[in-house]
Parts: sequence; C-alpha cells; structure tokens
Amino acid sequence: DELINFLIVQKMSQSEISRKTGHSRRTISNLIKIYEIPYKSAWATEYPSTFSDIQKQVLLGTLFGDACLFKFPTCKYPSLLVYHAESQKDYAQLKLDIWKDYTYKKDLEHANRDGAKKVSFRTGANIVFDAVYKEVYKNGIKIVTQEYLEKLFQHSRS
Repeated sequence: DELINFLIVQKMSQSEISRKTGHSRRTISNLIKIYEIPYKSAWATEYPSTFSDIQKQVLLGTLFGDACLFKFPTCKYPSLLVYHAESQKDYAQLKLDIWKDYTYKKDLEHANRDGAKKVSFRTGANIVFDAVYKEVYKNGIKIVTQEYLEKLFQHSRS
C-alpha cells in the first residue's frame, strides 16, 4: 500500500522512493513488477517520433555549439542535452519551448558546472534523434564534417 501511495498518489520516482525508504532502486523496481503495479516512469513517456523543419534547424545549430546528443547505456536511442550560461536563460527557454513535447520536465534546471552558473534541459530518449546521432557522432565523438556544415547553412538560409 505504501509503495502504491508513493507511485500513484504522490507520483514519486523510483529513485525518490528509494531515498525515502532506504531500499535500493532495483528493489523498488522488482516490487513494482512482482505486485504488477501499473507504473510508468517519466522516461517511458510517449514522445513524438518526428520533428518539424524548425526543430531540425534548431537541432543542427544547437549541436554545433550548445548541446549534445547522448545515449544512456540502457537506452536504445539518444537524448538531447542543452546547456547555456545563466545569462542566456531566455534563449535556453526558447529552445526548451521548441522541444517541450520531447521533455518530461517542463522547466529549465539550474546548476553550477565548471564553476559557472548554467541552465539546462534534456529530452527523453527518442528515435527522432537517432539519424542525426549516427550522422554527427563517430564512436561517441561529435565530428563536424563539411556535409554537416552544408546542411546547417542550408537550413539557416531557409
């Protein structure tokens, strides 16, 4: 009953329940399966599987500087992570608004990174980023090719 209350009523994540109860996250996950509790994590949210021309332009431009695509070891598809200086929070908010249908948190996160105040957001893992990831990343390293630059400038002229 307590687990159902945490998951369904209080909408706590498995990590939050783990910290509150002292049980490992794996134990919480196993209990959810054993008792067949109808729980869907924020990461399992259904996101759109295509993006608009504007989103494609913003993605290409943002990857050139302020963002990266990354794959968690447990995820099949990449996520988009965007960082900006605190002084650029309005610009970061504009990007978050563009990608809002792909994120599970609707607000910018604030953090200190490398001694500087930053704002950030990330999307859920999504097939929509996979083709760009395969095109831009080689062995997990972002490679900016001439072809990529041509696409970037082609979209920016649109």
